[in-house]
Amino acid sequence: MQARPSILEDRPQGVSQAGQIGVNANFGDYGAYLQQVIDTVSAQWDQIIAQSAVYPKSLTHVLVTFNLRSDGTVEILKVDSDSDKLGKLSAVSAITIPGQAPGFGAWPKDIKAMLGDQQQVQFNFYY
Repeated sequence: MQARPSILEDRPQGVSQAGQIGVNANFGDYGAYLQQVIDTVSAQWDQIIAQSAVYPKSLTHVLVTFNLRSDGTVEILKVDSDSDKLGKLSAVSAITIPGQAPGFGAWPKDIKAMLGDQQQVQFNFYY
């Protein structure tokens, strides 16, 4: 399954189809790691929606705030939504299901040294 292009993707020529993003050069390897997390969550979310017999309410969104820990596990902190229960469940599951046991994989040592034990992340899901 092919994941959607990401705003973190390396685009050496042309223009970005995404709006402006803030980039901190100190995050080097973290950008690649986060891209892998985004691709995994995106693919999982697409699969959850495709396998569902019912689609979440259209023109709604879910904002999931979570801690991404250095061991690759996640802790859901907050879910804000104007979607229905299915929309919320699909979004949270896309983040929590991919790695069940080891999560998304442990951070390389240089990332852990720079960021500590966890980083707060927010994902928006649009229906």
